[in-house]
Amino acid sequence: MKYIIDKTQYDKTVIKLLYSVIGKITTEKTDFDTVSVWDKNKDRIATIWIKSAYATKGCKAELEFNKSEMISKYLPIVKKKRFSKLLALYFEKNTGIKIDCVQYFTNYRWVKSDYEGDEDSYESDIVSYNIKKKKFNEI
Repeated sequence: MKYIIDKTQYDKTVIKLLYSVIGKITTEKTDFDTVSVWDKNKDRIATIWIKSAYATKGCKAELEFNKSEMISKYLPIVKKKRFSKLLALYFEKNTGIKIDCVQYFTNYRWVKSDYEGDEDSYESDIVSYNIKKKKFNEI
């Protein structure tokens, strides 16, 4: 059975999920161009690169989200542009830093090794989205 979810339902679901899974966040400026973001359990969930050489070209403040695997267990991240905008909105609201770009991982999967003796590996795809330009970045 297929369910159709419109934009407002998806937005509400993602925002509520972020608030329940991540909760209240705290920030710590670790370097002159880096802000670490911690969740309610004191786990590092994100890094914000501000005008850094590590940020994607054209981004003044890039959010690198580390817990997308946890989010994708509850809700598949199929609407990548929409999810990126909502993720940036959530962190802007809670940190006060205007986010230009978002980077996170999606499509987690086990990959069997082709060679005997090698271990199976865990792979994912990287999503890098520029909110201002409304396009995906090349990585």
